[in-house]
Order: sequence, then C-alpha cells, then structure tokens
Amino acid sequence: MPSFAKLRAFVVHIFTACGAALGLLALILATGGHWAAMFFCLGLALIVDAADGPLARAFKVAELLPRWSGETLDLVVDFVTYVFVPAFAIAASGYLPHALAIPSGIVIAITGALYFSDREMKTRDNYFRGFPGLWNLAAFYLFLLEPPEWAATAGVLALAVAQDGPVLGELALAVGEDSLVLGELVLHPGRAMDVYGAHIVEYSCRSFLENEVVVLCFGRKELVCDFGVLTGYLRERAEDARKF
Repeated sequence: MPSFAKLRAFVVHIFTACGAALGLLALILATGGHWAAMFFCLGLALIVDAADGPLARAFKVAELLPRWSGETLDLVVDFVTYVFVPAFAIAASGYLPHALAIPSGIVIAITGALYFSDREMKTRDNYFRGFPGLWNLAAFYLFLLEPPEWAATAGVLALAVAQDGPVLGELALAVGEDSLVLGELVLHPGRAMDVYGAHIVEYSCRSFLENEVVVLCFGRKELVCDFGVLTGYLRERAEDARKF
C-alpha cells in the first residue's frame, strides 16, 4: 500500500495537472466571449504554476515518484495556459485584421511549441533565451490596450521572432557553415582534395554513389549524423592544412 508521503507527492502532481483543467475552462469561456472570466482562469493557472515547484521540492516528489516526470507535466500545462489558450484568444479577439487573425494564432501555436520543446530555452544562468513564451501576458495587454490592427499584428510578429529568433539564428548559421563546406567539396573537388585530404574526398564520393545525399533530403537521422561526421572531418583537415 502506498505510503502517506507518496500519496502526498502524487497530490502535488494532481495540483499541477489542475492547471490544464483551468486552461480548458479558460478556452471554453473564451469561445463564448467571456474574456474577463478567461483571464481569471489563466490567472489561477499562473498561481498553480508558481506554487507547484516549491511544493514538489518540499515534498520530494521527484524522489518518491520517479515514474512521473514533474518537468514534463509542467511543460504540458504551461503550453496549454501560456500558449494554446492565449493563441485562440488573440486570434478571436477582433483586434487583428480578419485575414491575419487565424494565421497569427497558428504562428503563436507553432513557435510556442518549438520554444517549449527546446532543451536550451534557458541559459546557464537560468535566464530565458528571447521572449519566454508568455503569450497569456501578451493577450492580456492586447485586450487592455486595444491597439490598432497594424500595431497588434506587428506586436505578435515581433514577439514570435523574439521568442524563437535566437535559436533559429544559431541554426541558420550552423546550416550555412556546413553547406559552405559541402559546396566546396562538390564544386571544387580538386581544391577540396588538396585542402581536406584525398581519403575524405574518396569517402564523400562513396557516400554520393550510395545515394546518401538523396536520402538525406528526406531527413533520415542516421544520414544527418553521417553528414555531420563528414563536415567535422573536413573542418579538421582544413585546420591542419592552415597550420602548414
């Protein structure tokens, strides 16, 4: 029979999950245009989010119930209350141009999902990178300030870029760097052989003959790893060549 400590710990998980129930209630209220009641529910969810962490640490929930991930549960609830419900509220608010309302909601949902799935959303100092996905706060100020349509649209776009812009920028730089290395190999094989080493070019040509580049276009994980190994080798050989 479960001990009292484990039951108490599981109650903390139930308390966290109540945030999702509040999110559902907020969404139902939003569909009826009851915006004040919706924000009240989102506010209660914010209180739950602030209180569940200290409770989980005080009652040692992670140690007593390792089967359930409090971190995952918290992310699920946060996505509902910080992103999903506010995305609907912003799209249905009437403050955005009619043609851009639904696309704006979709942008918020997609960028928010990407942000909450980012394992490096926080820096080593425990600060959030970019806009921390507080779309409930953005929705609150949208309803409070009632800005012109162009300002509301620009604000949504700016926050979306601020949210995922730093990560996408790093990704673009990494992809661009690898593309330059591979482009050098394809467009100038002789130069690449001189700089990077004959065995690397031979390895790469064999990869092309095995249709790995074609399959790579379909996003096969093992081939992405193979591409990373290739570019890593090329960079090492380039650094060695520059030393002489």
